[in-house]
Amino acid sequence: MLNHSAITLHLQSKEYVQRGPGFWKINNSLLSDERFVQDLSSKITEFKTKHDYLDDKGLYWDMIKMEVRGFCVQYTKIKNRERRNTKKHLQRQIDHLMNQLKTDRTKENKEEFYRLRAEYNAIAEYRTKGAIIRSRIRWHENGEKKTYYFLNMEKRQHCK
Repeated sequence: MLNHSAITLHLQSKEYVQRGPGFWKINNSLLSDERFVQDLSSKITEFKTKHDYLDDKGLYWDMIKMEVRGFCVQYTKIKNRERRNTKKHLQRQIDHLMNQLKTDRTKENKEEFYRLRAEYNAIAEYRTKGAIIRSRIRWHENGEKKTYYFLNMEKRQHCK
């Protein structure tokens, strides 16, 4: 009789080091959020007084940056959770309204459907813009670099 039990094997070298999250970069779109700017401005004064006991100015500056980073990360987590919940709620409302529109195609239902779709699409577009920006950053940091040869070739083509 054959045994068909699954076997799993995990291999890992001794040199394997799990990578961390990497460098943190602030999301510049937060700066257009008035609530974020106000909250951060009030928090910065709080952070400054919290660490004013430090004599080393470099350490003082690093501690303030650490606090600002923590605030930004926490704020964006909350904001993203709210955005995800709003998107789920809108999707449920849209699905419900689509079922209603199968039988009751009133002007009010259609207008409500288009309004909800516009809100949903705005959230989707915000996420798409974020993905585009992250992709550009990745390309800029890890993508091809122009070499001396290619720069000279561009100059020759331009002269022709």
